[in-house]
Amino acid sequence: MFGEYGVYLDGKVIAFICDNSLFVKPTGATDIITQALPKRSPYPQAKPYPVADELLDDSDALKSLLVRTAQDLPLPKPKKLRSSAKGSGI
Repeated sequence: MFGEYGVYLDGKVIAFICDNSLFVKPTGATDIITQALPKRSPYPQAKPYPVADELLDDSDALKSLLVRTAQDLPLPKPKKLRSSAKGSGI
């Protein structure tokens, strides 16, 4: 898909690490927190994401942003179970 790393919190993808930068998923609740951050696309054809590199030295601010992002994102949809192989001959 994007060929780099995904950051998960509570089972949700909240950020990507691409080209040595931390791209945080934008949410309505975090728009105010991230408005001063630069925005770039983490991979081709992606929409711009806030780049939180400047928060890497401020662990409290980074933690607050990541936790708030996870709180604002919906839970992932459950994966469908694959049915057993058809025509097993039994």
